[in-house]
Amino acid sequence: MREEPPAPVERPQPVVSQPLQTSPPVAAQPAAPPPPAQQPEPPRVFKPEPDYTRPAPAQPPARPAYSGPASGVITWSAQFNRDATMTLENGHASQGTLNGSLPGVPVIIEVEPKDIGVVEAPSPSNRWQKLVLRSRRNMNVVVTIRWRVL
Repeated sequence: MREEPPAPVERPQPVVSQPLQTSPPVAAQPAAPPPPAQQPEPPRVFKPEPDYTRPAPAQPPARPAYSGPASGVITWSAQFNRDATMTLENGHASQGTLNGSLPGVPVIIEVEPKDIGVVEAPSPSNRWQKLVLRSRRNMNVVVTIRWRVL
């Protein structure tokens, strides 16, 4: 048998480092001027546009200044039944005889006799023209209503 010569062994080549190549020095460039300072944008303010679709609330017509008496007396005679109500409105009474009327401006009232109670007093809701009274007992009476403008 024939012997074959052994295969040659490859040996790694040693790494030889190459000297570092430096690039030639770069000539210093003059520095570029900084960009011009920009003013910041002003803040945006939201201003809603007027709503022209809604009409302005209607104002009641201005009342002329009251030039009537500062106080007055109304007399009202009627047959009152217990717990019955009687209404004085716009110078008219629901029953009986009436002399006088409310002035139609803010007033304070006093009612006599004391057996008559006030159910509804003159107020803005009735334009200062209505007064509702109730009797606490059966009686034929003359009711005196004193009013004073506020």
